Amino acid sequence: MAFYSDTRVTISILLSIAVFIVVTGVFGFGAGVFAVFLTHAVLIPKVLWNFVLDRTRELGKAFRGED
Repeated sequence: MAFYSDTRVTISILLSIAVFIVVTGVFGFGAGVFAVFLTHAVLIPKVLWNFVLDRTRELGKAFRGED
């Protein structure tokens, strides 16, 4: 499960960089920064939420003694 969360974080960072490069090239630096903030507003909460859900599932399995 930890790999899944790490993968999501890596993908969100790479996507943020790609969004910044594309939007900066088309609209300028200010728009690129704004687009990255919007990207993080959408991606980061989802990544953190999935991380919390993964940890909750692992804790529940540990409590029940499952593997």
